[in-house]
Amino acid sequence: MLRDIQKNEFPGRVVRLIAPDPTTGGITARELPPYDSNKEKPAGGDGNKK
Repeated sequence: MLRDIQKNEFPGRVVRLIAPDPTTGGITARELPPYDSNKEKPAGGDGNKK
């Protein structure tokens, strides 16, 4: 789901997230690298073949 939001709302940009960390009781930070549309394409063409 995060990749869909990033692809549609923030293409080509780093997305920084903060979330609660239940282990430490603090917060944790994460960066999603810029969305690369070439990685999401199926590797063999049409996925609807029977």
